[in-house]
Amino acid sequence: MKLSKYKIVPMSVDDVESADRMRYQSWLDTYVDATGDLTKEFVDAKFLPMFTPDGLLIQRKKILKKLNDDHINVLVAKSPDGKVVGQLIAVKDNRKNEILRLYTDKAYHGSGLGRELMEKGLTWIGINEDIYLGVAENNKRARNFYHKFGFVETGNSYINHLPKMREQEMIRRAKNA
Repeated sequence: MKLSKYKIVPMSVDDVESADRMRYQSWLDTYVDATGDLTKEFVDAKFLPMFTPDGLLIQRKKILKKLNDDHINVLVAKSPDGKVVGQLIAVKDNRKNEILRLYTDKAYHGSGLGRELMEKGLTWIGINEDIYLGVAENNKRARNFYHKFGFVETGNSYINHLPKMREQEMIRRAKNA
């Protein structure tokens, strides 16, 4: 199947549901496996409330707050039919520069979409800045992807907001360091 070319644009509140549905499916594709570490029921409990009318309103308010913050860049990749197939949230401030979120639709893995989103995030933050991110310790595909951009493990791991998922902190050192 030949994939349609995507277009990367700033996210709007109208993209929230499509972006969250893509992220939900990405979690199912990436983290739910035979080990039972993260079950479909657990992922459903995390994401499905977002798709209720009240949940969508909350998600739209969260994104609107990010869109109105000059220190946050929120991008989505859209297929020609308007479906969100990738997303990136990057933060640039004097405390900590971060890639907060990078997801791509599984059908677009290997297409260059993730690379293009990452490059846009890194360029927006700047090469003369240390940049951090967190990645699930068991997500080897993502960790290898981040290594290609010069990210290395800091040695710090933590449980973010999910009791069953440890995250590894990674850093990409400033080019002028």
